[in-house]
Amino acid sequence: MRRGHVRQTLDTVGPDGADRALRELVDRFGTERVTVELTWHGLPDDHERNIVLAELAGAIRPFVCGEHGCALRRPEPAPAGDGHGCDLRPAEPRRRREQAPSGRRWSSAVGAEMASLSEAFPGVVQAAADLGRECAFDLRLIAPKLPLFDVPDGHTEQTWLRELTYGGALRRYGPREHYREAYRQIEHELAIIGQLGFPGYFLVVHDIVQFCTSNDILCQGRGSAANSAVCYAIGITNVDPVGNGLLFERFLSPERDGPPDIDLDIESDRREEAIQHVYEKYGRTHAAQVANVITYRGKSAVRDMARALGYAQGQQDAWSKQVSRWGGVNSESETAATTDIPEPCSGSQPRSRVFRDTSESTRAGW
Repeated sequence: MRRGHVRQTLDTVGPDGADRALRELVDRFGTERVTVELTWHGLPDDHERNIVLAELAGAIRPFVCGEHGCALRRPEPAPAGDGHGCDLRPAEPRRRREQAPSGRRWSSAVGAEMASLSEAFPGVVQAAADLGRECAFDLRLIAPKLPLFDVPDGHTEQTWLRELTYGGALRRYGPREHYREAYRQIEHELAIIGQLGFPGYFLVVHDIVQFCTSNDILCQGRGSAANSAVCYAIGITNVDPVGNGLLFERFLSPERDGPPDIDLDIESDRREEAIQHVYEKYGRTHAAQVANVITYRGKSAVRDMARALGYAQGQQDAWSKQVSRWGGVNSESETAATTDIPEPCSGSQPRSRVFRDTSESTRAGW
């Protein structure tokens, strides 16, 4: 690739450096996982560069392919840009045009053109096509397929979920004749869960809740799962969706694509115990953690501080709009002269004054 390790080293250091760079990749990933790319973009040094790359690859025997790197549908838009975000203003010469844009357009004859351009390197165009087929990926392949839940002998996941649900419904709702509406709703939900193939998912979540309950770990289901009478019956949630008239289809419906989303809040001090239970029971090949890390920045800092000091909602909004997304507000900033955000607090200043430099505010312990 133009911005790849080998190509950049060839441009900046030369063939010897590119040879070392290629060998590093092969050492790390193996010959079968490294591909040397030959490109033709209509530049004067295309052929010479490809000869060097092909010779380097020939010495190590990695996969070699040829490509055109199309960035434009037609050559006409080429003067407006090079397809790589290059700044074309005369006052901004920092990035030079490294590609001939007119040579990077798509056409119906591109296959024939590539065959002609790569004549000195037999097989590289076909190799590129083969590599493309190997890399083709269907997102449907990542549809969640949970491992089969271990159910008692004589049961399927669906029949075991039904038994757990009706046992829980007896405790939650009482006998069927006392609350027929609830049992009708449960039967309706179980039919949809079975139709969509999700009984195992409910059993997995129920198992986690049971582990937390039996170990005195605070655990509570929330979100749209509270709309499910099945979740309520098996103890995942604690709000009666039937008595409160909640809509199950907001949680799970045949018309909606994808699995349901059951959120569990587990007390932070003991959450690791539940995580380790999941790893131990289902194995690390069937469990993963995903973290969402957010940054507390100036706009939120000013808004929260104003709220804490009792300023009205309108004032909170006005001050937060005076803070740039990344730079904040400080004495050297362009907006410092026009902002009316109060100055930082000190031991002798009134409590109603807040920090001016919002980039420091989070570190100052707001």
